[in-house]
Amino acid sequence: MPTEEELKAELEKLKAENAALKSRPVRAISMKVSEKGGLSVYGLGRFPVTLYQEQWTKLLDLADDIRTFIRYALTGNSGEIWTIFLAPFLGLPVPLLPIHILWVNLVTDGLPGLALAEEPADRDVMRRPPRPPGESIVAHGLGRHALIVGLLMASLTLGVQAWAIGSDREHWQSMVFTVLVFCQLVHAMAIRSETQSLFSIGLRTNRPLLATVVLSVGLQLALLYVPVLQPVFRTAALSPLELLVVLVVPLAVLAWVEAEKAWLRRHREALSGSGG
Repeated sequence: MPTEEELKAELEKLKAENAALKSRPVRAISMKVSEKGGLSVYGLGRFPVTLYQEQWTKLLDLADDIRTFIRYALTGNSGEIWTIFLAPFLGLPVPLLPIHILWVNLVTDGLPGLALAEEPADRDVMRRPPRPPGESIVAHGLGRHALIVGLLMASLTLGVQAWAIGSDREHWQSMVFTVLVFCQLVHAMAIRSETQSLFSIGLRTNRPLLATVVLSVGLQLALLYVPVLQPVFRTAALSPLELLVVLVVPLAVLAWVEAEKAWLRRHREALSGSGG
């Protein structure tokens, strides 16, 4: 049985340790694997916080979801800006009306962006090397992706506009509007993983996103073919050929993103093989 003096000494020791911890800023977090397979994190207080693999997976998946949403939003906005900015320099009329831009921002940007948060964690999420604490959110090619793929979307959209005007297509603006919308929807499906192919993870592994994309396509087609909506959005029904063009052209975005991910996979495999 400890004496009263020993208890007081132990209490004073604990008070001194707590005071030292409060006065010392936490500059780093140290970790070690616990006996039960968890990961104990030190530096957040006097006692370690133990997180198990499932909890770490959720934290890393949350970080991936944030990056994916930023990738989707930045790229979509980049595509819209490039489209509107480059059209006059190419001798083309204004490609989009304000109501079109509003529709893209509310429907195409909003709904799929929220559904991307339901994406399951990548299979290799626990095998990735840690990232520096001060790393930019647009690191690892995110900013470059937003710029280049946004420019690709604009090129496809303006290419369809030039073709439609050159072919005397009366409804060229409806085609431009629809191509840009479908490019962004295809992009949402393509960027679900930074490295894994869409064809390997499958279309139905994120059912909310699939449902949102199908709903957005249906709404876009309604703007084209429902008579009561046509005067509101300044749209017109497309011919079968025009509809085929606006459905096929956005697939170039999928091809580009898949090629980008294939290159990234090979690059990471080469680094791991060389020990870098």
